[in-house]
Amino acid sequence: ERDLPRYAEAAPETFLSLLETDLKKPEPVVLGLLKPASTGIFGSCPRTGLLWALECLAWKPQSLARVVSILAQLSQTKINDNWANKPIGSLKAIFRSWMPQTAASLEERCKALELLTRRYLDIGWEICVEQFNPGSRVGDYSYRPHWRSDASGAGQPVQTRKEIYEFARMALDLALAWPRHNENTLGDLVERLGGM
Repeated sequence: ERDLPRYAEAAPETFLSLLETDLKKPEPVVLGLLKPASTGIFGSCPRTGLLWALECLAWKPQSLARVVSILAQLSQTKINDNWANKPIGSLKAIFRSWMPQTAASLEERCKALELLTRRYLDIGWEICVEQFNPGSRVGDYSYRPHWRSDASGAGQPVQTRKEIYEFARMALDLALAWPRHNENTLGDLVERLGGM
């Protein structure tokens, strides 16, 4: 568990390829790490190392699309425990408009979000509506590389409101043009009128 981020950082291509290959199987082995974690006093969360490894690789713009795709696939497995670190949380941190946890540019993040919404509708929807949610905004820092400089100068709050607005506006445009609205998606939009 603790070594996965180091393995990912040491051999990013190999690490991502292994996960992508496994997720194509009928019964991916990696999903075993997504079982609800123990809540006891000595409990641990077996998915933490995996999520930290993916967060580590998300800092590099060239890896972003692959990491987002893997996290989206992992997010489709609902995890019912009280641990905050879940694949959807890592995705939300990467796409956080006011403090993205990636070194990818605004344009690269927009492309990754568009790709996410085309391939994984439910997950993409959740990320889009998060961008114009009127509630308070709290965010933690994602796992950063220890040896590579992929995260250098990145991951701090965005300095210009223009960049925040442009990303949130793009997410709103995607949400409004959603291919299949239903009572849930329309309800989500109504709940966020204040944020729009």
